[in-house]
Amino acid sequence: MYKLFFIAWNNIKKQKGDMITFLLFTMLASYLVFQCSSSLLGMGKVMDSRFKEVNGAEVIILADDYEEEIAAWTQAFAEAKDIIDTEQTPFLRAYCSFRNTKDADFEEFQFLIEPYTVNPKYMNLGLKPEGLGEKDILVPMFLKSRLAIGDTMELKFNDDVYSFRVAGYTEDPYFSSSINITVYYCYMSQSMIDTLAEKHPSLAGMGMVFRGKVDEKALDNGLLTSDVEKQVTTVFHRLIAPAEAEHPERDYNDFMAVNWQMMRGGAQFLPQVVMAVVLLFAVIILVVAFVIIAYGVRDFIIRNMKNTGILEAAGYTTASLRATLCIQITAVAYVGCKIGIIAGVLTQKPFGDLVSGILGISWNQPVNYGAAVCTLFGLTLTTLLIAWLLGGRYKKITVLDALRGGINTHNYKKNHVPLDKTALPLPVAMSLKSTLGGKRRSILLVLISAILAIAMTCGFALYETFGMDDEAMGEMFGFEIGTIQVMKSNPAYDEEIRSMKGVSNVLTCATFEPIIKKGDKEWSTYTFAESDVNERLNLMVLKGRVPVHDNEIMLTQVLAEDLGVNIGDVVTVTFGKKTEEFIVTGFDQRMEHMGRTANMTFDAAKKLVGSIEAVTYIVTAEDGVTYDDIASEVKAIYAAHDDSSYVLVDSAKNMKVTTGTVSKAMKAVCVVIAVITAFIVIFTEALIIRGKITREWRDMGISKALGMTSGQQILQIMLSNLPAVLLGSVLGVFLAGPSGKALCRVIFSLFGMKRVNFGASFSFKAVSALGIVLMAVATAAVMGLRVRRCKPVEMITEE
Repeated sequence: MYKLFFIAWNNIKKQKGDMITFLLFTMLASYLVFQCSSSLLGMGKVMDSRFKEVNGAEVIILADDYEEEIAAWTQAFAEAKDIIDTEQTPFLRAYCSFRNTKDADFEEFQFLIEPYTVNPKYMNLGLKPEGLGEKDILVPMFLKSRLAIGDTMELKFNDDVYSFRVAGYTEDPYFSSSINITVYYCYMSQSMIDTLAEKHPSLAGMGMVFRGKVDEKALDNGLLTSDVEKQVTTVFHRLIAPAEAEHPERDYNDFMAVNWQMMRGGAQFLPQVVMAVVLLFAVIILVVAFVIIAYGVRDFIIRNMKNTGILEAAGYTTASLRATLCIQITAVAYVGCKIGIIAGVLTQKPFGDLVSGILGISWNQPVNYGAAVCTLFGLTLTTLLIAWLLGGRYKKITVLDALRGGINTHNYKKNHVPLDKTALPLPVAMSLKSTLGGKRRSILLVLISAILAIAMTCGFALYETFGMDDEAMGEMFGFEIGTIQVMKSNPAYDEEIRSMKGVSNVLTCATFEPIIKKGDKEWSTYTFAESDVNERLNLMVLKGRVPVHDNEIMLTQVLAEDLGVNIGDVVTVTFGKKTEEFIVTGFDQRMEHMGRTANMTFDAAKKLVGSIEAVTYIVTAEDGVTYDDIASEVKAIYAAHDDSSYVLVDSAKNMKVTTGTVSKAMKAVCVVIAVITAFIVIFTEALIIRGKITREWRDMGISKALGMTSGQQILQIMLSNLPAVLLGSVLGVFLAGPSGKALCRVIFSLFGMKRVNFGASFSFKAVSALGIVLMAVATAAVMGLRVRRCKPVEMITEE
């Protein structure tokens, strides 16, 4: 056994360049595999740990402070059979603009605000009011990159601006990400809450937070928190029905209902996408490493035929030589994986902090040693298997062939570029002969270049689709954005809103949450009612058509699958005491509420809710017309009616704030992929050029003795791999679209996204292809400089 290790060690020293490259690749791949797998496995535990730490409530309702509404919710929680305890605390719901004073512009957003002196039994974030002043504010941790501690944050209500000092960050597992739910949950002094509520009643209204605790044993037995939420809301709708009849002007459906399992899954969506993409790229690195080592092993066997023959003549069997190769490659992979995993363990906290920046909760998990062990032995055993397969080449080598150095008496390969007949410049002709003569090497380069081009183009496409283009994201996710949203508005102003100058589209909508049932399956469904469903600009109908009549409904694809519904089926919809039957006309795609929503017309909704007293106008302006232009006309309409009970939201800015985290995450992924791609291209090209120079050392000496200059030889080296790299890069760029789209479809299918917008613009495709080609050519040029230091006689005569 010692002999085999001795031979393996000497082979490693002879293949120093190949082995160092393979070591670096396995080290990088194992580092990323370990970190990404640890993050994916630990993300849910981070949320659960924080939820347990704050004594989380499984169901939360944020409602208005009408006396009858509070009484109805209190009774609803009391009647819910799976709620074992409840509590309620006041909060402020504010619609306003905000900015860091370091920024020029204000941005519209919705704020939910509680006093930092609150000390609830459930969802207790452990706030420490000591040392906090009247003008201090605590903001969610995901705003850390925008609002540093000590910065001044301004809230603007109409023309009044209030300044606050950012005094710290909160980590509420329900409201840890603006992607999960588009509100900022903040804490400030009670006196400032009172001031805002008193001075701006139309924009800042008091409400009540209801928190319900569910029996843990019931949850362990499979009870869903969404079912508990449904219990509470069903009772509420029944209890509030008399008040709705008595006060039709009040909107009792303007509440926010959330449950833990839904919010937990939604908060992990973006971090999971990012980690999955990086993990996939780590696998690509590993594949490239195996391809490179396969090429290196084949080259090494060819160059060491005589030594192989001597060993076989001395009694070493093919199995022994194969075992030697396995020891050599597996040992290098084991060391590389071990170094990568140790680096991962040492840097898990900063890597976890990067994940926390997206998740919104500090990383609170220990090192996942199980993932470390699985990564180490999984990659090592995979390498062992591949090494064993590569060693099969020894079976094809006889002792006689090996002792002759594997040289045949004649080369039967076709001479594609005869030097005595071609009109091409000598360096170009020589490089073409090298390319066409070394088909295996060329195929290897095409394969590696294609894989890297796919990865790099997909990285750019992710950034372009989800980090740059809000409209594309809005279309795919089914978000209705518009230019301006007029919320809590009177539906009587519909015609006036539509007749404003510079308006291209107006979507009038309202929302409520009925229970949709089919057979023994039912779902409490967030439902959008619109005056005309076809006015949705980001409507993506997957199958069927939109509802038109008052007995029709459209469901999202994932909700239809949950209920086991097909187009044409009849579902029962219950809201409060009213129950109606609706025909399912189609399936659409919408990401909100975990992809489970419904659509119907106003006339259909009125059969369930009675009258619709408050609507939202989503107004899309014509090209060249701004938010301010539309806002001034809206204000004029409401001023004419002496009505101030409305809220204006700058939709475009609101969307940018919401997607800001996505943009930063995708940009980071894109940078990581680009840097690692450059690393792989440089090392791969350097390895191949180094091997080429070593193999053709004497041929280069002869060429130089016959008059070929160093510059011509360097040009030949630069051009020798150019066709293969260029072909692979172009091929990869074209394959990136369908492969990336398939990947996104798999990732987003969890949220009911059946159709995805994915693709890189021509400029990004060009950057990917040209970047790989230029890096390869530049690396070849640098490695080719070695021929300048050599003299023809030395190159011909040295062994």
